[in-house]
Amino acid sequence: MEVSINSGNKKIISSGTFITFDNKPSEISIQKGQEKIKFEFVFIGNETANPKYQVVTKKESQEELIITLNLHNFNSPLGIGFKEAPNLAIFNNGDKVYLYLWCRSLGESVSKEISYTIYIEENKNG
Repeated sequence: MEVSINSGNKKIISSGTFITFDNKPSEISIQKGQEKIKFEFVFIGNETANPKYQVVTKKESQEELIITLNLHNFNSPLGIGFKEAPNLAIFNNGDKVYLYLWCRSLGESVSKEISYTIYIEENKNG
């Protein structure tokens, strides 16, 4: 049996929740054919500033893209996340990749609970 989940014109290819280990950077990788996209989550704390995120992309090769998300002040026990899922990558065939992220601090510990959904908007011309 195969399950397919869509939201609007986007196909959900991965969705889940995980807990970081000792606030170390965490990664999620997706692969389509020979192409690989790796999302790295890096938490940066500065208690005096508002939460924000910064995206840094690095193309390792034609087949591998690393997207680093620097998550500044994602420290709330109630949760902080993206207001909408930004388009962070495009596969060589034109399919667009979106990521939605929600993060909660786990008490006084430095670990975080991360909930995510990765969407694909398929290129109808590709």
